[in-house]
Amino acid sequence: YRYWQLATGNFYPYKHNDGKYCKIESKKDIDKCLEDINEYTFFCPNDSVPDSVSEEDNDYIEKKLIDKLNEFFPDRAVFEK
Repeated sequence: YRYWQLATGNFYPYKHNDGKYCKIESKKDIDKCLEDINEYTFFCPNDSVPDSVSEEDNDYIEKKLIDKLNEFFPDRAVFEK
């Protein structure tokens, strides 16, 4: 995103610690990632869960992430209706 802003001339310096990147590979990772997410203005979850994760754990990770996104965005965007 930052590079796109640079290329289009829409870049303005600001503090870069306002976002959070999370690599989600287990139930423990998703819980840790979501516990302090409200402190950030930008959130980038990498949810490419490895094949070694059980289907049950994968369902848990998916549900937690979807629930948090629904909490942040309770209403659908106009183009989703």
